[in-house]
Amino acid sequence: MLATVALKCPTGNPVAGATPDLKTEGAVTCTVCGAASSEDKHPKSGKVFISVTFGPLGNSSAFHEDKVTSYGLIPLDDKLRPIDVSTMVANAAPDSGAAASADRLYITPVASNTAGFSGDTCCPNTLHTISMYGTKPPGLFKVMVVAKQGTGNSEITLPWGWTSPQIDDATGGITNQIEGTVTLTFASAADALAAASNPKIHVLLTKAIAASIAGLTESDVMITKVKPSFARRLLGEDGERRLSTSDLLVDYIIMTTSVTIANGNAPFTGSTLKANLKLAADALGATTLKTAFDHPSFADPRVGTASTGESGMTNANHAASHASSAFALVMASVVTLAIQTSL
Repeated sequence: MLATVALKCPTGNPVAGATPDLKTEGAVTCTVCGAASSEDKHPKSGKVFISVTFGPLGNSSAFHEDKVTSYGLIPLDDKLRPIDVSTMVANAAPDSGAAASADRLYITPVASNTAGFSGDTCCPNTLHTISMYGTKPPGLFKVMVVAKQGTGNSEITLPWGWTSPQIDDATGGITNQIEGTVTLTFASAADALAAASNPKIHVLLTKAIAASIAGLTESDVMITKVKPSFARRLLGEDGERRLSTSDLLVDYIIMTTSVTIANGNAPFTGSTLKANLKLAADALGATTLKTAFDHPSFADPRVGTASTGESGMTNANHAASHASSAFALVMASVVTLAIQTSL
C-alpha cells in the first residue's frame, strides 16, 4: 500500500465499526493476477453460487504470494462497500442442536499457495478457486478477492482487491445438484484433528473431489462440512471420556450442468479419491497432510452414496440424508481495514 492514504466515513452511516471508504486512488498497489468470476450458477432466485479463479498476489514487478496467509471473498453492494455477512455464516454452527437458519452462506477458506507456481513472470491464473454458496447476501452487486496476512486476532486484510463484474441473480434454468459425504480415516485421532484445522483442507478436498469425477471443475464443488467425528467411549472406573475416533467427516455439494450422477450411486471410489488427495496435497505444498495420507493406516476413504436431483425455479430436490444434520461452517471473510505496507 501507499505510505499515506485518506479514509472517509460514509455520510449518514448509522453502523458503528463499519469499514470506512478508501478515498485515495491506487492506495493498494498490488492485486491477484488473472482473476475471472463465474456468473451465478444457482438457478433459484435468492440463492447464489459464485466461483472466482485467480493467480497469486503481485504487482508490476513481482509476485508476493509469500506475504499472503489466505484470501477472502467479500460481497459488495452497489456502492462497492462490503456487505456484513457475519450473521449468515455463523448461524449453522456444527452440533449446536439448533436447526440451521434459512439464510446460511458458505465461503471457501483459501490458503496461500507458494508451492503451486515457480515464481516466474507468467501468471498461473487457475492457482486458486474461491466460492460463495447459499442464500444471496442482501444487496449483492459484486464480489471482491482480498489478500490477508496472519490469523485470528492478528489477521489483517488489504482494504481493496480485485472486483468482479456485476453479479446478476439467476432466476431460471435447471442445474444438477449432487450432495454427498466422505469419511476419511486417519492413523490417529490427533491426525484427524490436525487435518480438520489445517487451513488448506477445504481447497485440498475441493481439488480432489473435482479430479475424481470426469468433466467436473473445482468451481462446481463446495465443501460444507469438515469436522472430526466425536464418537466417544468411557475409559477407566472414573468414567472419564476420551476422543476415540480417527474419522474426519466431510459433506460436499456439487452444482453442475456438465455431469449427471444417478441418485443413490457413489460418484467416485475411495481409492480414486485417496490418490487425488495425495496429488492435491503435493500441489498445495500441504506437507503435513501429505504425510498423513501416506501413512499405512490411512485407509481408502468411505464414499457415501450421493443424493442427486435438479435445482431450479420449480424443481429442487435436496439431499434427504442431510435434512436432519446441521452443516458446518466455513470462515466468513468480512473486510476490516488494516494498513500494512509490507502486504
